[in-house]
Amino acid sequence: MDIIITEHAYRQARKRIHWNKSAIKRMSEKAYEKGISHKEAKGKLKRYIDKIILQDKSIGYRYPNNIKIYGSYLYMFANNVLITIYNINNKLVKSAENIRG
Repeated sequence: MDIIITEHAYRQARKRIHWNKSAIKRMSEKAYEKGISHKEAKGKLKRYIDKIILQDKSIGYRYPNNIKIYGSYLYMFANNVLITIYNINNKLVKSAENIRG
């Protein structure tokens, strides 16, 4: 699937994670394909995602409808458009790893 990355997502990824454009593109594609979805999340991890969605629900003109966790980052997509990326704390990363096994 071809992922479209918004300028906001590029800016936030550079600011929060210090990735260049090719790393953002590569990692967002992996997250879209292999990441843990909002439906798969449980407990504190699911509540964290819900909080982020409610707090940031009006990101520009797009509403995130496809949330993925991959590695230690939360990726917010509107269909195949990456809206933004957030860091998640280490305790939640361990929860995400437990979901994947």
